[in-house]
Amino acid sequence: MSSTIEPKRVLVTGGRGFLGRYLVRELVRLGYQVYAPSKKAVNWTSRKQARMVIRDYQPDEVYHLAGYNGDIQFNQKFAGTIFHRNTAMGLNVLDACREYGVPRVLSVIASCAYPTETSLLTPDCLLKGEPHPSVEGHAYAKRNLVVMSRLYNQQFGCNFGTVCPPTLFGPPCARPNSKVMDQLIYKFWTAKREGFPAVQLLGNGAPHRQVLYVEDCPRLLWQAMWDPSTFKETCHIAGHEKTVRELAEMVCEAVQYKGEIHWNGSVDMNGQMRKNLVAGPEYGPATSLEEGIRKTLASLEAA
Repeated sequence: MSSTIEPKRVLVTGGRGFLGRYLVRELVRLGYQVYAPSKKAVNWTSRKQARMVIRDYQPDEVYHLAGYNGDIQFNQKFAGTIFHRNTAMGLNVLDACREYGVPRVLSVIASCAYPTETSLLTPDCLLKGEPHPSVEGHAYAKRNLVVMSRLYNQQFGCNFGTVCPPTLFGPPCARPNSKVMDQLIYKFWTAKREGFPAVQLLGNGAPHRQVLYVEDCPRLLWQAMWDPSTFKETCHIAGHEKTVRELAEMVCEAVQYKGEIHWNGSVDMNGQMRKNLVAGPEYGPATSLEEGIRKTLASLEAA
């Protein structure tokens, strides 16, 4: 990635969140002028506020990362709220970008948007089946971003694209409602520190998941913003694929936890059995899974 660019005004929604903070840091390093308002400063579910921010800031590029989501239990409990908030944010941000002529917009979606019966996920299969019922509120809201981007490109000549990364992990992993890898790292680290005799995990460990160390993602998002194919179909970012049981064993070994692992055995907590995003080698991880785990654990020890 070039370190010398023509300075541009970039808006990052969700720029204070987990991925957003890493993206903002990378864009600033590259020389961009970045505006990343907090969720207290701007409520993206408000059409009025979204229009005002984009009208006044006049960004050259927008990365739409803002969202409302959590782990599988959170998704099941608040499905309607998740659907409403994420859909409203997408509608407001993209339509304001159309209204004020933002040249490029890249929205981040999630692999849960893909059909539950499909294990190898390609862009053309996104809308060809139902998502898993455990995450349908989040899934349909993210599908809306894909459909809206495509239709606005067709009708208005916009450059709206979507990108789908795998499950991200990394510092800080002590976040509420975090995804599988962060939960595993924090649970095993806490169990060792507190001397717990066992770690309780949801499901049976059989599902496959792709995971990516979070610091690898900003480089690939920037790359996707400038990839012409991104504005024709969803761009995929690949990660490391393992079963949840294999991930748990890797984390357990890295933490050097000597207690037991108890799976609750409930398939209701498994979610989709396999989500493997198909991507070219240029959209693959730079950090090994072992190194990502080590760095995340180091951040916990330093906190």
